[in-house]
Amino acid sequence: SHVCTNCIAGKFAIEAGMAECVDCAIGMFAETAGSPVCSMCAPGKIAATNGSAVCLDCEAGKIASAESMGACTACPAGTIAADDGLDICTACPAGRFASGSSSSVCESCIPGKFSALEGSSTCTNCEAGYYAAEGLATTCHACALGTITAQDGTPTCTDCQPGTIAG
Repeated sequence: SHVCTNCIAGKFAIEAGMAECVDCAIGMFAETAGSPVCSMCAPGKIAATNGSAVCLDCEAGKIASAESMGACTACPAGTIAADDGLDICTACPAGRFASGSSSSVCESCIPGKFSALEGSSTCTNCEAGYYAAEGLATTCHACALGTITAQDGTPTCTDCQPGTIAG
């Protein structure tokens, strides 16, 4: 051949006089033709196959850290990745939870339940004698004198019937 040609995007030739272009490795890319090197994908992005010309965002609920290379990693229960292309999972705040992995939204605890700590994967029922009237509760409140909750997970206290007292 009498002419040198550029390697196509996704391939590189690092040394002068190479006879063929080499695919970029998983987790790396070469965006332009004629590249002498491949680049690492930015955090939150992956190149899942050899010979990638572009890096792709991980979908919401999953992340790509610097160690991820070619695969997105699911955020564990209690954490979320709210948007595409993130590199860290964020813990749900107290009063909210994410029950499964790959979550993109923290759900609110419902009345009668609470979550005291950030990073919760469930909400806990308020014990009998305690209530949480609002969603997003981080603690339960004791029923006032003369009122009760007869079972766990009750959002409001009720008055004791005439002739009875709370005890």
